[in-house]
Amino acid sequence: MQTYAVRYELDGTTKQADVTMQTPTGRSQQSDIDVPMMDQETNAPGLTFTEFGLGDFVYVSGQNSQSYGTLTCRIKVNGVVMSQNTASGGFSIATCEERVA
Repeated sequence: MQTYAVRYELDGTTKQADVTMQTPTGRSQQSDIDVPMMDQETNAPGLTFTEFGLGDFVYVSGQNSQSYGTLTCRIKVNGVVMSQNTASGGFSIATCEERVA
């Protein structure tokens, strides 16, 4: 079975966000993640999962934890941006979702 590299990115002018994402093994929720979201192992922006298959549902959502700023979510599949959205203002939510294609 062919697998695909899915990268979730969160960046913007806010400092922190609450994050929900679809991982290959289910959903993950994390509070007060620093923005931009960084991979702690590689110190690179975003989180990459390599176990997604064709047609799998991928999702990332970030809620601004601050009373100001913007938050942008992005999903890349094998390096190609498949979904991107920006939310502006305090406690706003940016949501990205797609199927692996």
